[in-house]
Amino acid sequence: MDIHESLKSILESKPVFGEHFYRIFFERCPDAEALFINIDMRRQALVLTMALTLFEQHYTHGYAAVEQYLKHLGNRHKE
Repeated sequence: MDIHESLKSILESKPVFGEHFYRIFFERCPDAEALFINIDMRRQALVLTMALTLFEQHYTHGYAAVEQYLKHLGNRHKE
């Protein structure tokens, strides 16, 4: 399975991939849940899925704007 097929599978998944991801993430890393207090987790799940789409776009096309945004996103997460 290549990156395009993987992303297609994620976008078509039921339950929504991001919601499933965060449920498992918090089960495995319960301390991380404190970082998401007052966060709308349905929205966060959507944001995660959108970020995966950007990763695929960067991998496929190498758009400079996507690269800059991903760097920005990485810096925000480092904080």
